[in-house]
Amino acid sequence: MRLCPKKETGGWLDVVFLYVRPRGPQDTTAPPPVFYCRLVWKELFVPCGRMADYVAVAAFTTACSYLFWRNKARQKVTDSVKDLPPSLIRRTTFLVSDIEASLKIYRDILGLKVVFDKILPIGGKGLPTGVFDTQGRLIFLRSHTDHRVGVLGLLTYLDKPIPKRRDGPRQVMQVGDSVLLLNTKNVEERMRRLKEIDGINIQSEGTVDTYPTTGGKTVTVHGNSFFDPDGHFIELNEVFEGEV
Repeated sequence: MRLCPKKETGGWLDVVFLYVRPRGPQDTTAPPPVFYCRLVWKELFVPCGRMADYVAVAAFTTACSYLFWRNKARQKVTDSVKDLPPSLIRRTTFLVSDIEASLKIYRDILGLKVVFDKILPIGGKGLPTGVFDTQGRLIFLRSHTDHRVGVLGLLTYLDKPIPKRRDGPRQVMQVGDSVLLLNTKNVEERMRRLKEIDGINIQSEGTVDTYPTTGGKTVTVHGNSFFDPDGHFIELNEVFEGEV
């Protein structure tokens, strides 16, 4: 490909020219496939009689430049995230239809301690329930001496209740559901009391299983599981042997 000089452009930085042209089988005068890069300051070079080639090359160069800097920006963000500490899992919150009934389960039977109980305004933008501008009662129950981790939240709407599930009592889990696992003591007595609560659906009771631990050892647990009246799935285990 021959380049033809154009008249003086008055010092305008015109183009970064990047082009690859393969040599055809009958084209003995064309150079071998190479990259041409011309940073033109005073003169604009275009292919003789091939303006379409110039436009195509300019578009290709622009696209390559965009992809290069976009990838550089993404790499910078990824590197900055790698330097951050892991995110802290503080709390999971259950939306419940009857908060007093839920307290009988999680406070009175399972033994969690109430550390927060407030009525708060709820705009509805953060929680996609379809209910807006209402009042909600929010309760935090801790399971550990450090109330910043291992906290269960219970939330109910007061003047505009959240619609209940249409599929009735839960018996099967689906993708998107979660499992709340609790370790406890005296699990048989707790399960006996849970079975007296209306709406509790016992899934398993009294199973004994041994699992590997992250430390390379094993732990044996007395396992139980149930759906609460609002469909939340709970595993309630007691360690028999080993440590979790």
